[in-house]
Amino acid sequence: MTALRTAAVSLFFCVVSDRLTELQRQRALIQEQLAWLDREIAAEKGKAEPLSPPSPAAGMSPPRQPQPLRETPAASQPRPGPGAAAAAPLAPAPAVDAEAILAKYETDPTSLKTDVRKGCLLYFAIAFAVVGLGVAILYFYSRSHEADRPQPPPPAKTRTAP
Repeated sequence: MTALRTAAVSLFFCVVSDRLTELQRQRALIQEQLAWLDREIAAEKGKAEPLSPPSPAAGMSPPRQPQPLRETPAASQPRPGPGAAAAAPLAPAPAVDAEAILAKYETDPTSLKTDVRKGCLLYFAIAFAVVGLGVAILYFYSRSHEADRPQPPPPAKTRTAP
């Protein structure tokens, strides 16, 4: 009995320890990301000295510094191969293409109004059928169990005066 209790306690602390380690790791990653954001904001504002990253939690290794993305001119970029299409950064599409795509999937407002009306009527009909089915089931259930209910006593006969 004692060995079982000891095993349960050690298992509990092992799970808690794993959770604590995972939480500390996630906290360090978030601190690293926030420090990088602070450096980027400082660089954009033109400050000479960016903010220093916060010190890592006790027992954790210091976070690695993220590398900023480097932009290269279009002429010096190598042509992507057939497998590199997913890895290449996407250029912003012109606004004309976006408008064409939106026009392609745009629906007529009167058609939309008709579709919404049909959908509402369909939902109403389904709800009406479900309620009617429930009432019918309740009615037939109560009729089939009517004999099981105790009958009320007959009314007492009262004498009438002659």
